[in-house]
Amino acid sequence: MTPVAPPRGRSLLPFTPPRAAGPVMAESIRKALRLHLINQLRGVGAAHRLVESRQANLIAAFEDAREQGFPIAEIERIRGEAVGLGFDHTEYTHLLHRTGWNT
Repeated sequence: MTPVAPPRGRSLLPFTPPRAAGPVMAESIRKALRLHLINQLRGVGAAHRLVESRQANLIAAFEDAREQGFPIAEIERIRGEAVGLGFDHTEYTHLLHRTGWNT
């Protein structure tokens, strides 16, 4: 049998298995970050519900205007205002089609 050379370098260090999920985090930091993430989720959820509610109100307002005979020329003028408020032409056209305005 061939003699084996004694271990050198890194092989002299005791074996420590790798951690499964990154570095260890202090419990207080983990809890604070968890709470922060949950609060952000709550905020986005609330904002999403608000946007859905506002969209429903917007649709109802356009339907009501159409039913009351609001002039189509005014609806087209409002398009410029809508674009200035962050809507693009496609979104505004979709809104009009959804609410019965066939422009």
